[in-house]
Amino acid sequence: MPLIERPNRDALRRALDIYHDAMRSFVVRTLVKVHGRQRAQDLIIDTLRHTASSRFRRELRYGNVPLEQAIDIGDIPNIVDRYWDCSFGRELPAHRVRPDFVGMTRLIWNMRNRVEHWSSRDDLDTEEARARLTDIATVLGLINALVEQREVEQIRSQLAAASSSSAVAGEQPAIASTPRNPVPSPVPPAQRTSQAQQIRDYLRQRVDVRRQAGATSVTFRAGDVHDDLGLRSRLPNVCQVLEGNLFHAQAGVERVRCLEQPPSGRGANLVIEFRILPTTGPSR
Repeated sequence: MPLIERPNRDALRRALDIYHDAMRSFVVRTLVKVHGRQRAQDLIIDTLRHTASSRFRRELRYGNVPLEQAIDIGDIPNIVDRYWDCSFGRELPAHRVRPDFVGMTRLIWNMRNRVEHWSSRDDLDTEEARARLTDIATVLGLINALVEQREVEQIRSQLAAASSSSAVAGEQPAIASTPRNPVPSPVPPAQRTSQAQQIRDYLRQRVDVRRQAGATSVTFRAGDVHDDLGLRSRLPNVCQVLEGNLFHAQAGVERVRCLEQPPSGRGANLVIEFRILPTTGPSR
């Protein structure tokens, strides 16, 4: 059950993670600087629509997360646009960049949705991926996140080099760099291994990578696991494994909460957070 290579999608995922971390810090830092921390929180809540506002409040109240961590990548364009004149415009090089800046944050948000919910087994368009990577690097430069900007520019350069090499060789492009959160390849399935156990083995490896990196929690989205393993129409199986005690015991994790659940209960958007329990070595 080999992984399906999607270099454009993988490159964008890495860049979007970098962008999200940098932008939500910029948003909070700017609002706090002008309005104070409590007022900044209220301003963010006032900007969000009902569903997003409820999610934001819930994250702060029950998730025990900092203000920055509660901001979703989809919240950023509206927050920046609404408080541009009194806050964000003062922190950027010139007021005239407002339409371009807000427009780019919306394009980036739309691309995030496509990356996360892309159902096709094919990769995203290479030219579009490069364009969005350019937008991400540009925005990071404007907010003076220069280290993060260089990271994204490196990802873009690697993608361009890989695409050029594959075009010459007639092969699928692949990026050789190590991602921020390396994802192990699934364990090659033994002939008698059930599909459920293959999924458990893959998830266990993901947990072990996080554990060895010193992390205390890990979050899985069923659709991402399903796509990474190259499965077809097996989302109920993935969801069942994520919710099952056997996976929890084998991987040494404890379910903390369900962050998102589709109306059917089991689907691509089932997102579960787990606490990584300490062990003396890699889980079995």
